[in-house]
Parts: sequence; structure tokens; C-alpha cells
Amino acid sequence: MSTRPVNWITRTAILMAMTLAFQVVFKLPQPLTGPVVNMFLYLSVILVGMWSGAVIGLATPVIAWMAGIMAVGPLVPVIQLGNASLCIVFGLIDEIGKGKNIWIRILGIAAASVTKFLFISTSARYLLTLPPPAAKAMGSPQLFTALAGGALALLVSEALLRTGAITDRYGTAKRVE
Repeated sequence: MSTRPVNWITRTAILMAMTLAFQVVFKLPQPLTGPVVNMFLYLSVILVGMWSGAVIGLATPVIAWMAGIMAVGPLVPVIQLGNASLCIVFGLIDEIGKGKNIWIRILGIAAASVTKFLFISTSARYLLTLPPPAAKAMGSPQLFTALAGGALALLVSEALLRTGAITDRYGTAKRVE
């Protein structure tokens, strides 16, 4: 019997719990919370796979809204789809290098961050009527927090992989450059 589904569920659950705990327990402002949540989304793609990241990305805005961290309910589906797009774009690009090429991973982070930013900012501007502070938060801060989260994820994943503490989604413990 394959342990792959069990590993996927277990790793996804652990990463989701860590993400939600950080988000709900600390209740920090978006400029601090955003990069960490994005870091966990990228890490979930690196360590488990893009669908793991997408699942976590769909859950985090709902929990943030339910916990009162995000006050504007109509933003929930927009942020969900933005998070999912980040995970899918990053996962597809990272697949090219099979996790072994840091430059492809960096390209994936850049492309995924821009995709998330464009989706969220365009949706917030043209599809929703938002209070000015919420509209502003859905603009360039989304790009910066996604890029910062990607940089954090690279640092954390490299440290974890190099120590052999965990393997990536390909079963690789140490990066081969």
C-alpha cells in the first residue's frame, strides 16, 4: 500500500495548522502576516505539491474572515483565488526544474507573485466596491508580501532540505545544483 496519500494529507494538515495558528494567534498587521502566510503557501508547494498549497490558500482567507482579522467578507473569494493562483503558477514553473534549479524556483516565485497581485488588484478594483483602506491593501502590498513570502520560503526550505530534516515533494533531501 502506498504511503503517498497519507504523507500528502499529513504534511498538508501540519502546514495548514502552522499557517492558521500564526494567522489567528498572533493577529499581526497585514504587512507582517502577509509574507508569513505566503511563505507557508510556497513551502507547501515545495514540500508537498501545488494542490496542497491551493488547499491551504483556500482556507486561510475564510479563517481570517471568521476570526475577524479580515473585515471585508467579499474579499474572501478574491483572496482565495489569488492564493490558489500563486500556488498553481509556482508549482507549474517549479515542476520544470524538479526542485533542483534555484533559478527556476526564483522565476516561479516572481511569476506567481505577479499573477496573485494582478488577480487580486484587478478584481478588487473592477469587481468589488471596497472602502479605501481595503482597496489600497489589495494593490501593491499584495505583490510585496507575495515576493517577501517567496524569499522566506526559499530560505526556510533550503535550510530544511540541506539539513535533511525533511524531503521536498520529489523525495529530495538535499538540493543538487
